[in-house]
Amino acid sequence: MSLRTARTLVVAFLTACLAASVAPVAQAAVYCDPRWVYSVYSNTANDMRVFDRHAVVNGTGSTITGSFTAESSGTVSTSASISLTAEANLAVLAKVSATVNASVTTSMTATIGVTATSSVNPYSTLNGDYGIYRENVTMKRYYLYSNCNAGTASYFSYSAPYRKAWKLYY
Repeated sequence: MSLRTARTLVVAFLTACLAASVAPVAQAAVYCDPRWVYSVYSNTANDMRVFDRHAVVNGTGSTITGSFTAESSGTVSTSASISLTAEANLAVLAKVSATVNASVTTSMTATIGVTATSSVNPYSTLNGDYGIYRENVTMKRYYLYSNCNAGTASYFSYSAPYRKAWKLYY
């Protein structure tokens, strides 16, 4: 056997051994708990659901004290532009509470008899709105499959009450 042939056989043997020892390793199966995933996409302008509206007119040249008393009541609950299960609503509320406004709640009631008092400038009208402020956001959601792939994202509007108050303005 020539040196060249022996060398060729050794290279072929080593190549075969290397190929046998570097066999592909099977990857462990990836698993995710299938579920909807929610996140706050953007924080939009808050608003107030008004239940009572009053005005105090000062026709004098002096500052006076104006008083407002709520004569109407009402309740504001969370709302979404899509249908959410009770469990999903709580998950979305938790996201909004954790990332935007810790005071949000599922429901809030404005009651009768709540008063506000303020100075009213000469020759002016002080307006008062009584109601419940709502935190408004745009939410993003997607479905996470068991193979950990994410489905197509969709977006929806969501609002939650966070404060009942008088809003006084000229």
